[in-house]
Amino acid sequence: MGKEDKLALGYSFYTGYQFKQAALQYALSKARNIKQDRWEKTMLSFICGTSKKCKWRLYCSFDKGSGKWIVKTRYSSYSYTKNGKCLLLKGQVIANLFMDKLRLQPYCMPQEIQRIVKEKWKIVSTRDQCQKGRLLALKLLEKEYE
Repeated sequence: MGKEDKLALGYSFYTGYQFKQAALQYALSKARNIKQDRWEKTMLSFICGTSKKCKWRLYCSFDKGSGKWIVKTRYSSYSYTKNGKCLLLKGQVIANLFMDKLRLQPYCMPQEIQRIVKEKWKIVSTRDQCQKGRLLALKLLEKEYE
């Protein structure tokens, strides 16, 4: 995964949100279709979004002793090829990814966002997803200036 594998066994995070962000970055950088499988107060997990037969899995839970979230399970081999989809790529994620771009170019249209997602991450997004993300980002930016 690069110089520092943030999803390696034993890697720790201060919050569950940080773990979710690391899983999202992994999915985007590797163009992998993963989905969140479990979300509870003290545990989070992700599985392959392509097939239940695929063994890929990522599990993290809160460790009371250290007060951190620790990666406990990781099966990193996929049994399916990349399909250009990512179930984690939703309106909120697109809003977060394109917040800075929309701050500089508020008239950036969904088609442009869709093109950038395809070029940068090799993931197919729908125009509806991009429109929802764009509108959400613009609302958040508007609140910044109130």
